[in-house]
Amino acid sequence: MPTTSANTSLLSVYLVYILALGMISVVLTICVLECHHSDPETKVPKWLLKTVNILMIFSFQKKKDQSRCCYSNRNNIGSIDMSKEMSAYVENEEKKTAIVQEPKDGESIMEYSWLEVGRILDKSFLKISLFIVLTTTLLLMMALTIDYVIY
Repeated sequence: MPTTSANTSLLSVYLVYILALGMISVVLTICVLECHHSDPETKVPKWLLKTVNILMIFSFQKKKDQSRCCYSNRNNIGSIDMSKEMSAYVENEEKKTAIVQEPKDGESIMEYSWLEVGRILDKSFLKISLFIVLTTTLLLMMALTIDYVIY
């Protein structure tokens, strides 16, 4: 850019914006890694659980109890044994899943482990940053196309 230029280039504004998003991405990656490598014995703070629940809504992720899958045995051979094994497996997995606590304000907060919090944050930040970058790039291309057509 020449120093005598009166206008700022749209491309330079876009590059500064993408650079800032890259810096924010590095900071968020450090936060995700910190959550991923936290001690599993320590409890996840409530403010982080609330943040995770909000990010799950924004990034269209299913909560833990909504993602259960049903297994069916199409042939009836051994279906009783299979159903007993599956019910024992489901009961065992339900014991391992999160506990729903009822806070005073009546809103239920799902308890997650540190690994689950790290994975949820990672997926949420990926989807949100991808949406922001693609939207910004599309807007830049539209602005350049409109500006090119007008002149």
